[in-house]
Amino acid sequence: TTVRSAARCFDPTARACDDTVIVLDISHSMNSNNRIGRVKGAIKQWLENDVPKGTKVGLIPYNDVANTSKGFALTELNSSSLNMMTSKIDALKTGGNTCIGAEI
Repeated sequence: TTVRSAARCFDPTARACDDTVIVLDISHSMNSNNRIGRVKGAIKQWLENDVPKGTKVGLIPYNDVANTSKGFALTELNSSSLNMMTSKIDALKTGGNTCIGAEI
């Protein structure tokens, strides 16, 4: 399913992708080599240029715990929601330790 979903998101003829949730490590280690800056830029570029409008996208940042209040629930992508999504992504700050179990 993951491979098929990713392929549909990069198919310019697709009207919408499968629902997609981005699980993003925002632990302190993401400061190294500006990894957080690079991944935030990549996510915003992907949302702006590759994900078809109408696709539902969610974001769950995590470090020691899942930080659902810093992300956003599955939301249909349109021009208004894109502004909200990019604002939430821009506002993410790193800190804490990496606990992948918090996301699972």
